[in-house]
Amino acid sequence: EDIAYDAAAKSFLVTSVLEKRIVRVDFNGKVTEFALSPSHWPMLAIKVDAGRKRVWATEMAARGFTSVPEKEWGRSAVLCFDLETGKLQQRVEGTGPMALGDMVLTSDGEPIVSDGEGGGIYRVSDGQLQAVNVSDFISPQTPALLPDGEHLLIPDYLRGIGNLDLKSGKVTWLNTSTGGKSEAGIRCALSGVDGLYFVHGSLLLTQNGTSPERVVRMELDKSLTRVVREEIVESGTPSLGDPTHGVVVGEFFYYIANSGWDSLDDHGELKAGSKLTPAHVMRLSLGKV
Repeated sequence: EDIAYDAAAKSFLVTSVLEKRIVRVDFNGKVTEFALSPSHWPMLAIKVDAGRKRVWATEMAARGFTSVPEKEWGRSAVLCFDLETGKLQQRVEGTGPMALGDMVLTSDGEPIVSDGEGGGIYRVSDGQLQAVNVSDFISPQTPALLPDGEHLLIPDYLRGIGNLDLKSGKVTWLNTSTGGKSEAGIRCALSGVDGLYFVHGSLLLTQNGTSPERVVRMELDKSLTRVVREEIVESGTPSLGDPTHGVVVGEFFYYIANSGWDSLDDHGELKAGSKLTPAHVMRLSLGKV
């Protein structure tokens, strides 16, 4: 589902929905276990706070999944693990039914998490969830922190990409009405975005809600309010299935190209006639896009 990078160990941490765990993967493809979901729920987001030697992740009792007891459906939690040992240090559960799925870390190391079902954006501070915005988003996904540390770009699966002021909670929406076109003159699609990452004044997007699904880079203007150019990284290729999330490591972008979501039904079971294949992590050189 999601991928993060541990620079000290020179390895990736990857979450698994079906296996309900986090694994460590080195550059040779060797896989070792890092941590299990403490609630035995699917694991979703993951972020590494290298300075504080922490790993933040989310677990969710996905509604309708047969692998999760029905009485637990709709619950989710934010987890904190020790980066070196994988030991659970903290667990903060959502207040009421929530789908705490995607997240980003602030410069202070506090998680900002999105509720993909309820639409809320929350900060984890002092062991509690604090609402940042609960009115503007329908299905928020992976936030991207802007360089000023005070604003987040948050993709809404249905509405597009919103710019959230962390202090005021106000949202403005990324503009594509003028200039927001690719070089070919095709209007940029900002819906259906699952993963969103800001680097060098551009956005890297994994879009599994578009047809075809794709990975895209979009250049922003200097005000970071308008898309001025779009470049397709991958779309309709044999290696691309359901892309979910990625991580920027130096001058490379690593992303999960075939998560397997397209092979599962609404109950988390394999669709008739479908077959799960090993997940591919693709690497994009940012200097060549």
